[in-house]
Amino acid sequence: MIRIRKFRQRDAQELSALICNTLRLINIRDYSEETIEKMCIHFSPEKLTKIAKDRVCFVAVNENRIIGTASLKDNIILTVFVDAEIQGKGIGSKLINKVENLALKNGYKKVKVPSSLTSVKFYEKLGYSQVEQTDSDFGKNIIMEKCLKAEEI
Repeated sequence: MIRIRKFRQRDAQELSALICNTLRLINIRDYSEETIEKMCIHFSPEKLTKIAKDRVCFVAVNENRIIGTASLKDNIILTVFVDAEIQGKGIGSKLINKVENLALKNGYKKVKVPSSLTSVKFYEKLGYSQVEQTDSDFGKNIIMEKCLKAEEI
């Protein structure tokens, strides 16, 4: 059974490996190898531990194995990844639902997510709309947003 819980410092190594594996297998379709490796450095265990102090981070766990993650800083959804081997089974949707509910509970009526090119269709299926495109050290991002309604979540 899949459960979602808050990130713990001892999750950092396993989560970093999951993120880098996903980047290398999935996001490589839309980004250069150099960009992917920059992202892997950014999501090192040490940096994930630091990131977790600045936002609310969740992990999806199945049989004591981390299979996904998502985080929330104010009304911005960040660091959404699902194990490359099991994408398309609703885990990402569960994680997004968790952070959307937290944003709503914290008084936000709208959330934004800086989506990779790879994830745009996923967010669109969940009701997000593209609002702008940005460039960063990690390549192109599509800023997407969604208005939250209590009865939908």
